[in-house]
Amino acid sequence: MFRRDIGRYLSLTFFKETKMVENEKERKPKVAFASHAFENIDFDVHLNHMYAAAHWTLMYELFFLGKKGLQAADARNLLADLAIAQGCEYLFILDADHLITSNTLPLLMESKQEAMVSGLICKRQYPYPQVVWLKSLDGKYITVELPMDGTLAEVGVCPFGCTLINIAKLKKLQKPYFRDTCKPSTITGELKNFRSDINLSEAFREAGEKVWVDQRVLVGHLGSKKVVYPQNAEYLRASDQIFEKMTLLREGMSGDHAGLSGVTK
Repeated sequence: MFRRDIGRYLSLTFFKETKMVENEKERKPKVAFASHAFENIDFDVHLNHMYAAAHWTLMYELFFLGKKGLQAADARNLLADLAIAQGCEYLFILDADHLITSNTLPLLMESKQEAMVSGLICKRQYPYPQVVWLKSLDGKYITVELPMDGTLAEVGVCPFGCTLINIAKLKKLQKPYFRDTCKPSTITGELKNFRSDINLSEAFREAGEKVWVDQRVLVGHLGSKKVVYPQNAEYLRASDQIFEKMTLLREGMSGDHAGLSGVTK
């Protein structure tokens, strides 16, 4: 009798634990991990992305999506369609030249109810500005520098290199979701190119949504010989300026002997 009761207890315990695991699995958010590259992805970047993803499989039901050889807007539209077809709830777009940490997606997922939230990214060319814009009252986009204070900042346009998009809110917008356009400037009337990041940010804001940058998520941008992070951009600017000044001095184009190079004694 005792053995039978123990067996029944163990069976019920195993059944409950199995159901808990199944229920937990069912509750995992479905996230499309989407990346695109026009050519090839750097090997170190690929390892970085896979290392991060290995930490996320316990928290999310991940769908790995990728596309090569298309322009950014076309690739993102294809990836969005694939994510929707897979029943994903969130689209996490990560560019093929960006480096992240294993905390990146969990931190962005804290804002999963928002339409779109991005990490903080700098351009990889001098002077390495942050890829963040605000829209002024007269309709002009202004580049801003966020203080990296760990807060969530509402912006006019967020970067698309490391971005989480709420698919339910994306589907409410008109397709194609990502589009590059050429339209008159609201200030000068001249035709200007507007990339898909600007247009999608505007579409969300016109729909009453907000666009955010999470300043806890500091993303590396791979350049030709360096990785630009928001926290080292100022150092890289200063370093490049010193190098330029040294080059000018060495070539006789600056300093006390400027313009005297080639003069014989």
